[in-house]
Amino acid sequence: MCGKVDRARHLFDEMPCKGLQQTLDTYNIMLDGLYQAGRVADAKEIQDKMIASGTSLELQTYHIILHGLCKNHHTDEAMNLFDTISCQKENLEARTFNILIQGMFQVGKVNAAKDLFNSILANELVSPDVVTYTIMMKGLIKEGLLDEFDELLLSVKKDGYSSDSGMLNVIVKGLLENGEVNRAMGFLTEMDKSKFILEASTAASVVDLLSKDGQCHHYMKMLPTFSQPCAKSSEINIDSSTSSLIHKISG
Repeated sequence: MCGKVDRARHLFDEMPCKGLQQTLDTYNIMLDGLYQAGRVADAKEIQDKMIASGTSLELQTYHIILHGLCKNHHTDEAMNLFDTISCQKENLEARTFNILIQGMFQVGKVNAAKDLFNSILANELVSPDVVTYTIMMKGLIKEGLLDEFDELLLSVKKDGYSSDSGMLNVIVKGLLENGEVNRAMGFLTEMDKSKFILEASTAASVVDLLSKDGQCHHYMKMLPTFSQPCAKSSEINIDSSTSSLIHKISG
């Protein structure tokens, strides 16, 4: 991986020598690649070069930088940059907040994540989207703040948002990983009624649950119909290999 990143950096540095312009898109690609590879210092060097060249940073670039800083646990720097963006940009996006909220949850800064979420609600120019709510629910479940999760879910429904497949998969997976089996089964039933598909990572959590000694038959009875054998392949909402494994485990 490092070899490929170094090669990309070399090609980037050679561009002016070959009469090629380093455009905004070029800078964005380099920044994203360096941050993804954990090369934060190199990414900052590119940022400085970008600013020195007179290239205007757009919101997309800021998103790449924010995501890169959060991914590499530089959340204090991310928040400082966010403050700068807030002063410079009239129209922030929900994605701007989503990146930071997720980053704060990843490093255990729960209060900071909640403060950011509340700041969206107070910002008349930005509204939370389904991704915002999904990130918040995932974080609250992971931290065991189930009362706050319940309140948020109720608020989402009151605001007219309906739980989509992605949100429900995140909720089920999070609840199962936290040992909240009964709650998870309720959401699995909701997924079944809505004909939503169980994602691979969620199915893996279900299989892991069913694999536990002494629990299998008890939990199998709680599973909704989409984990039961179906006559038609079109009626199977989880992949056949997962379905087969579930029934093999259940004996």
